[in-house]
Amino acid sequence: MRVPVLAIAALLCGQTSVSFGETPWEAYLRLPSAVAASRVKRAEYTPPASAKESFEYDLALLEYQVTIGDRESLNLAVRLSHQYDAGHWGELIDEVLGHGARIDALGFLLAIRSETSCPGVLMTGWAFVDRLEAQQAEIELRLRAIRSVKDPRVEDAQRRCVAVLDDYLRRSQPHGS
Repeated sequence: MRVPVLAIAALLCGQTSVSFGETPWEAYLRLPSAVAASRVKRAEYTPPASAKESFEYDLALLEYQVTIGDRESLNLAVRLSHQYDAGHWGELIDEVLGHGARIDALGFLLAIRSETSCPGVLMTGWAFVDRLEAQQAEIELRLRAIRSVKDPRVEDAQRRCVAVLDDYLRRSQPHGS
């Protein structure tokens, strides 16, 4: 009986399961890492119909990776924001980006520096629905984090994001304040 060379190589590298035919997105979900994140261009599933069943759940893993400081996962969130730029999934990806803005402001600004806007910076998520003061406090913390970055590579992105956040805070103040 011949064992495929790929299976032997995987076992020698400590990988105990081999998944043939999986997409880069599925490989990332199986074993999330910066290297796996860098390989994903789009969230694609085999079979494609399975996306409807698990994408929202899978985004939780991406968000976790972003919250622990995996910058490649933050870059991946930016790429996915182009794939899903509207609707529920788009909003969830924007939430991931927004959390990344506060957690790792430099990483966020590096990830979005080629964008024309400041994606996700205002999305706080369902936990802040109907909690205006908490939402404003979160936005202020993101603004403080982004303003604290001192890196010439991200000055344009920083300027864009500060303008978006300042404008939001200005508009959300009660009239007459």
